[in-house]
Amino acid sequence: MIAPQSSTTTVAREALQAGDLVAVTGANGFVGCHVVAAALRHGLRVRAIVRDEDDIKKRAPILALLQQLAIDPGDRLSFASGDLLQPGSYDDAIAGCDGVAHVAAVARFTAPNPQRDIVDPSVLGVDNVYAAIAKAASVRRVAHTSSVAAIMRASDARKGHVFGDDDWNTESTLKNDAYGYAKALAERRAWAQVAAMDEATRPHLVVINPALVLGRVTDWSHVRSSPTILRDLIIGKFPACPAMHFGFVDAEDVAEAHIQALLQQGASGRYIVCAEQGWLRDLALRISALYPTYKVPTRRMPNFVLRIVARFDKRINNELLDLVLDNEVRYDASRSRDDLGIRYAALDDSIVRTVNSLVAGGWAKPKLKR
Repeated sequence: MIAPQSSTTTVAREALQAGDLVAVTGANGFVGCHVVAAALRHGLRVRAIVRDEDDIKKRAPILALLQQLAIDPGDRLSFASGDLLQPGSYDDAIAGCDGVAHVAAVARFTAPNPQRDIVDPSVLGVDNVYAAIAKAASVRRVAHTSSVAAIMRASDARKGHVFGDDDWNTESTLKNDAYGYAKALAERRAWAQVAAMDEATRPHLVVINPALVLGRVTDWSHVRSSPTILRDLIIGKFPACPAMHFGFVDAEDVAEAHIQALLQQGASGRYIVCAEQGWLRDLALRISALYPTYKVPTRRMPNFVLRIVARFDKRINNELLDLVLDNEVRYDASRSRDDLGIRYAALDDSIVRTVNSLVAGGWAKPKLKR
C-alpha cells in the first residue's frame, strides 16, 4: 500500500509569459503533442523532448497535430532527447528552460512485468527529470501530468464520495492496479523532489490530474492509450458495455490546463480536469447517435461475462475489475474552472474529434450496420 501524503506547498515563483522557453517531456505522446500545441498557441517557445530527437518518426505526431490545428511554430519549436530510465539524459534538454511540462509516463494498465514496464518508467522518470530541473536552476514553473488515478479510492467511491484535489489513492497496489499505483507514487515523488530542492531556485510545482482523455490522435501510440476505449466500441471489440464509470476530458483542455498552470501566477496545488462523467454505456449511446451507421454495442454487459472475457484478453486485470465494476466515480473539477479558466469542450465534440481521427488515420475500421 502507498501511505497517504499531502501535496507539498511551494513558494510561487514568477509565472511564465510569451517568449519564455518551456520543455515538454513525452512531447510526442498523446497528451504531450497537445501540450506542445497549446504552448505554441500561447506564444511560448517549446523544446519538445522525445526519446531520440534525430528520429523523424518521433517528431511526426507533433508536426501532424500542429498541421491539423493550423499552428505555425516558426522558429519557436526545437527538439531534444531524453529517456525516462537514463539518469542525466534530461540535463541538456532542460538546461536554460523557464518552465517544464513533465508529461512523459507509461499509459498502460497491465503488463507482463508491471514494476518494470509501468511503475519504474513513471517513478524513475520523475527522479531523472526533476534532477535535471534542480541542476538547471533556471526553471521557475513545473506543470506535472498526474491522473485522477492518483486521487480516486474505490472504497470511497462506492460510498458516494465526490473526489477533490485533497484526495489521494491509497488502495492501489502493484498487483491490483499498477497504473494507479504508479501514478500516485510518481506524483508523491514529484512533490518530494521539489521540496528537497534549494529554496532559492526551487520551481513552483502545479499538478494536473486528468480524467480519461479523449481527442485528436496522430499516431498509433496515441491510440493505445485512453482513446482505445472508443476504438474498441466502434470496431466491435466487445459485444456489450461493461459496467464501468469514467470521467471524460478532451486532450486540448488537458493541455490548456498545463499551460495555464505555467502562465497563471495564482495557480497552485493539484487540479482535477474533467468535463463530464458517465457510464461506458452512456458513451456508447452518444457514439451511436453521432454515427448512426456504426454498429456500436449499447447493451450492458453482465459482470460475469466480462470476467470470462478477461481470461482471454491480457489487457484486462481481474484485480482491477474488482475495483472498477459497478463503481460510480464523481470528481469535483471546479478549481480548474475557477483558477485556470478552463472552459471544457462538450463530450460530443471530443467523441467526434477522437473517432474522426481514428478513422482518418486508418487505426480503426468501424463495424457498420447491415
